[in-house]
Amino acid sequence: MPDIFLSYSREDQPTARRYAEALQREGFSVWWDQALRSGEDYDQVTEDALQQARAVVVLWSKTSIASRWVRAEATLADRNGTLMPVMIEDCRRPIMFELKHSADLSRWKGDAGDPAWQGYVADVRRLVQREVPPESGATAGAGPVAAAPKIEVSLRSRSVLIAAAVVLLGAGSMALWLLRGHDAVPSATVAQLTAESTARIRADATAVVPASVAVMPFANLTGEAGKDYFGDGMAEELLDALAQIKGLRVASRTSSFAYRGRDADIKQIARELGVATIIEGSVRSAGDRIRITAQLISAESGYHLWSQTYDRDFKDLFKLQDDLAREIVTAFSQTMGADFPGFVSRRPATANLEAYMAYMQAFHAWQTPGGENPMPLAKRAVELDPNFARAHWMLAAVESDGGALAEAELHAKRARELDPDLAWDVLGNIQSRRGHWIEAEETFRSAPKDFTEADNRAANALSTLWPTGQLRNALRELGRAHELYPHVIPISSALGALQLTLGNDAEAMRALKRLAELGVGPDANSFRALRYGIAMHAGQLDEAAAMAVEQLPEHLRKEGGADTIRLIHAAIARPEKRQAAVDALGQLLARTRPDDRRPRISAQSWYTQLGAIDAAYRVAAEYERQYAGKYPLLSWSWLWTGEMRPFRQDPRFHDLMAKVGMLDFWKKYGPPDECELVAGRLSCH
Repeated sequence: MPDIFLSYSREDQPTARRYAEALQREGFSVWWDQALRSGEDYDQVTEDALQQARAVVVLWSKTSIASRWVRAEATLADRNGTLMPVMIEDCRRPIMFELKHSADLSRWKGDAGDPAWQGYVADVRRLVQREVPPESGATAGAGPVAAAPKIEVSLRSRSVLIAAAVVLLGAGSMALWLLRGHDAVPSATVAQLTAESTARIRADATAVVPASVAVMPFANLTGEAGKDYFGDGMAEELLDALAQIKGLRVASRTSSFAYRGRDADIKQIARELGVATIIEGSVRSAGDRIRITAQLISAESGYHLWSQTYDRDFKDLFKLQDDLAREIVTAFSQTMGADFPGFVSRRPATANLEAYMAYMQAFHAWQTPGGENPMPLAKRAVELDPNFARAHWMLAAVESDGGALAEAELHAKRARELDPDLAWDVLGNIQSRRGHWIEAEETFRSAPKDFTEADNRAANALSTLWPTGQLRNALRELGRAHELYPHVIPISSALGALQLTLGNDAEAMRALKRLAELGVGPDANSFRALRYGIAMHAGQLDEAAAMAVEQLPEHLRKEGGADTIRLIHAAIARPEKRQAAVDALGQLLARTRPDDRRPRISAQSWYTQLGAIDAAYRVAAEYERQYAGKYPLLSWSWLWTGEMRPFRQDPRFHDLMAKVGMLDFWKKYGPPDECELVAGRLSCH
């Protein structure tokens, strides 16, 4: 086992040699590709050295940041907790590594006494000398694994949290920012909700078996970023197969895949997910051949309980997935004394390998911000195999995101015909967006049994309770989901926004800090939303206005929109400016384009804050006429913020709510907070 694996681009070989020799003089054993011997299998030797090294020194430069090999090696090292990056020249690191500290040795020329060099060497030495498992005999020496909290698997929740996050924190983020003046939930109530959640989780933990596992995304070692989808697909298939094993608790995909690109070691991941073991692996492909490496790791000891490498033809992919799941179940039985029933081979989701590959590519593109358009890929998967249930689900999710609700519903229903456990998430989302609130609630309540409690609570809170104004119930559900999934960004984002809506500024600030810990950058919509709301509550109107300007469409900024936004925020604190702000806002709206939905949503809140309730209702009516059945007004939950109280107190609010289908929901499940139904009419305080 080498102490150090050295990763660099070919153009930096002279610098790499200087680092290799300097590290060897410090007493480390160093592997770099100059150590290869004639006749050795390059990729196998490299992969083995990378996996076994106690520290991976990545030399970041203008050429290495563009090297897919270097990026892949850095990704795997980051996942293994062995990454020790170095800046050898001024450059912009790949975005996924921007939050990982890199030692700046761009001015180091080889002086062994240089303080910066010695500081870096000390950091490497601490990593190399940490307690590591022996190279052999780990399985036999491993003790019993501690029981883990109960986490059941969710493979059908994939679109709920993503779609809800887009709805609440993406397209509607400007509206969510305007969160002023709502009566706060008493702190005692918040504390009570937290205590109830903690007590329930602790009660669950007492009934847990040690056999629990999380499957991490497999690293792509092909050197081609475009094949990242394949590693995700392998991990997902393995997760799905393991979920069928009675007695084995499997962390949901929602939770385990949330660690992609994050700086977290195995023990931290296992602790946060509440599992006793972790499965990680890598994928390398060349031509028609594929190599899969997988390891089962004890979170308590860090030992590899099982490891295996498979070399197969692509045409044997489905059998490979089946063999991998079978051997891992066997490994659990042998190393942990778990008594599992015999593994039963599953039928592949499709017999068409090309359709399966298109589906995996579509799914990866769908969940990658700014990535490839998933629509053509999803359509191709359906065309290649019209009976491929997951492909129909994928196409339904993509079409729903794009507002094509009728087409999405057709494919969602077809997916459910082929697999009753699929597509309930897409259907529930479509129903709520159409204003069919009771149907949406019933759909979420009928979620399949393998849908986790945390996902179910989050989906219910985001898709029905919050949009219908039942904020305290939404806080209860979303708070409990966050207790189970504290590391899942959409849940943390939504909880922070909900706390801000309720006026709980301190909780919102904690959520903002949590997002930063999870690696959410300051330019992300969720981060901006909380920053804006907190600034508004603190009376920092100039700062809030600057953030609002950044969210305006570019053509509106160029046409004087920035001055209008600044005037609006100034007028909030200075009543004498309000009429001028109302007039300027009307002129701004006259310049909007059909796809400028965000300014139109925000305008309803701005008008309300400026005292122009009639104008707010005119914009609401125009918005509903234009986007009804596609992007409905109440998909964004901004109507229940504090500054919208005058809007809700207006008699026209009842008529608007009746138009979008809320009244029947409230008659069945109760009225929204701070409102009541009197003789069939909604009255809000």
